[in-house]
Amino acid sequence: MNQIEQNGSQYYKKIIVALVLGWVAIWIYRTILTPIYPQIQSSLGDVSNAEIGLIASVFLCLHRYANSGRYISR
Repeated sequence: MNQIEQNGSQYYKKIIVALVLGWVAIWIYRTILTPIYPQIQSSLGDVSNAEIGLIASVFLCLHRYANSGRYISR
């Protein structure tokens, strides 16, 4: 295997590790926020479960979008 092929396989492994770590971070955020959804629902005026799910999804998508620029620019 020549040097270019070795560098390519190392780059591939780094990409996979970065994607897995990103997925784990999102999973942790989702599991940490789940127990406080009832308090969020009551503070927003008893919104439905579907609405709190939408709020959580939008929050997590915006959070990921806002933080993605930090890692891309490095």
